Formats: sequence, C-alpha cells, structure tokens
Amino acid sequence: MVRFQHVMQEVTANLAMGIGPVRNWRLRRGRTIRYSPTQHAEEFLKQFQFCIDYIGWDWIQGKTVLEIGPGDVIPHGLMFLGAGAQRYIGADRFLGDVSSDTARQLYAALVTQAPQRVQQGLRGLGRNLSDYPWVGEDGGADSLVLPLRLGMEALKREHIGGVDLIFSYGVVANFSDTGQAFRNMAALLNPGGKMVHRVDYGPIGGFRQYKNPLTMLTVPQPLWQLMGSNRGYNNRYRHSQTLQVLEQAGFQNETKVLYRHPPEFIEAIRPQLVSPFRELDDDDLRISMVDIVSQKV
Repeated sequence: MVRFQHVMQEVTANLAMGIGPVRNWRLRRGRTIRYSPTQHAEEFLKQFQFCIDYIGWDWIQGKTVLEIGPGDVIPHGLMFLGAGAQRYIGADRFLGDVSSDTARQLYAALVTQAPQRVQQGLRGLGRNLSDYPWVGEDGGADSLVLPLRLGMEALKREHIGGVDLIFSYGVVANFSDTGQAFRNMAALLNPGGKMVHRVDYGPIGGFRQYKNPLTMLTVPQPLWQLMGSNRGYNNRYRHSQTLQVLEQAGFQNETKVLYRHPPEFIEAIRPQLVSPFRELDDDDLRISMVDIVSQKV
C-alpha cells in the first residue's frame, strides 16, 4: 500500500517543479552528482564501456553520437570523442550546468581514469582538456560538443542534423511520451545508425523505499501524473510495451534481460495492480532491467 505521506510529498515536489524560479534553481543546484569525482568517473566509465561492448571501438570512428538524458554533466562526450567519434550531442529536458566547477572536477578525474586509447585520442584532438566542454561560439551545428536543454520528445533533425548512434543509460523509462521519443529517434538516425539503451524498469525516488519494487504500479494514472508530470517521472512502461512502441517506430530490436524480480513480488502485488498492468503476464512484470540494441528496419 502506498503511504499517504509519501503521495503528498511527491505531489508537493511536482507542483514546485512547475514553478519557473524553483525549477531553474533546482537545475542549477544539480540533481545527479552525489559522490566524489573519482567515484562518479568510475561509474561513467562503466556506462561508456557498456555501450562500446555492443557497438565496438572500430564502429564508432567518425560517427556522430547523441546521448539522451546526461543530467548535470556530459562526461561521455569526452569518452566518445577520445574513442574516435566526430561529434557528441547531449540532450536533456532537465540539463544541468555542464560547465560548473563540480562538472569540471569530474571531467578531470575521468580523463585520468580513461583507457589509454581514449586518452591518446583526446590528445590527438589538440584541445585543452581544461576547456571542456568544447562548444563553438554560437553553440551551433559546427560545435564539437553540443549540450541541449531539450527532451527527446521535442528533439528534431532540424536542431542537430542526423546522428549515427543514440545512447542512453537509465533514461527510457522517464520519457513523458515514449512513442514520440522513439519516432524522433527514428527520424534522427542516419542510414546504418544504431541505438543502445540500458532500460531500468525499477522504482523511482521514494518508491525505492517499499519492500515490493512494483508498488508504483498500484497508483492510478491520474494520481501518478499529479506526482510527477513536471519532474521527468517514471512512465511505468513495462518491457513488452517498450518493445511494441519501438517496433511501431520502425526499429528492429535485440534485447538482453539483466535482472528479473522474484516471482513472489508479482504474486504479492497482483491484486493491487491498476490497469493496464493487471492485464500483463507475470514474466513481463518480472523484467526489471534490460539492454536494448536497435536499428531501423
């Protein structure tokens, strides 16, 4: 059962994020950097390697990379450019201050821990690493790095041109309009382009405190909107729903399931599920984390 106090806290936070000055203050304050630069660098290196494991070092040469939802920092830009990519774009509806002192400390830590081939690639760019992110004076299409405060649901080819790789880590479950986001990705991808997503279907925020991680699926949709419509809240799509929307957008997909909830969680929560989750089978509800690699048909 969802606690009343928790609901009220979430509704209050959501209403606050709908107020312009509060929203701007929250973005400046940062939301995703909570540990030391060294600890965060280790995590970002793992995320980068996860993507490289699927696409390969050779494939990335000369490509344009779009990362969806980088948050407060864009360290993957350094990694992809050092690996041989031609251009990096980071787009986030809630993009933070990617040039802050905290961000720059992370970038410096990351470079010292990066694979030698990435370090060599960065030196070959002839750029001052302390000046990263390297954004052109006009911040336009010629920028080596282009950070955009724009959600995937609104990002068009006219904003950034075509891209070869779309990459995200723990972001797909937070799209406000999953169908539109995937259709926009399809329009952005150049011929032969790929997408690599790690998708976390698990609970968000305060819902991680509940013993059963599927408790969030017991909240009616109108109340769910009140709790998170201004905050990039979890869209609660299950794996079958995500794949269906991907296929409708014109993608052929390969998936690797990384984690499933124990069966007893499904058995305990099923009587409380709201539609459309109560209609889904147990196997679908159990899937908690997956990797999805996609190409346009």
